[in-house]
Amino acid sequence: MGTTLAFADGAFGVGRRIIDSFALLRAHPTLGDRAVVAGQSIADNQYLAKSGALGDAVQNLLLSYVPQSVQYDVEDPPAGYDVGSGVVRVRPAYRSGYAIEVGAADFASAFGVLRNADGTPVALVGGKVTALDKPDGPTTPFFTNSVGRFAVANLRPGTQYRVELFEKGGRLRTFDFAVPNDTAGLVDLKTVTLGPQE
Repeated sequence: MGTTLAFADGAFGVGRRIIDSFALLRAHPTLGDRAVVAGQSIADNQYLAKSGALGDAVQNLLLSYVPQSVQYDVEDPPAGYDVGSGVVRVRPAYRSGYAIEVGAADFASAFGVLRNADGTPVALVGGKVTALDKPDGPTTPFFTNSVGRFAVANLRPGTQYRVELFEKGGRLRTFDFAVPNDTAGLVDLKTVTLGPQE
């Protein structure tokens, strides 16, 4: 029976014996005390390690100099919380360690229905979402389905956003929305009615 005390970049965990390289997985502060697992799924108990009283989750089976994937999951995340892709690609050096933080400050998701002033859906349009406090920062793609429904991920609580829609003939229409400071992860924008094109 072997046990390892693992430390990397401020992360610490107690786990199974490490033969070569390893990764420590920990939850972002926005996830509170929810457990993070190294492995495919917490729901099906398909994981190698779980964070908790013994520290961060220790993925102990990484090989040096070989590109490989570290899969992760979060126990009972808030509705709408974006935990990411569920996988991180790594290429460990010899007997090295990774500290992987699961979750982010931009964790919220918003959804709603987009309509014209006459009540018809704004169907099958694309655009971009920009944080108003970082107009030169990265943008998020935006699109609606055939009945005007939309969803946007990677949003930061306490932030105002602008959506720019690119329609036929070079028309541009915009609308703004805010993500509340106290959101747990999912923001229902209900029905958004657009004004005339610019």
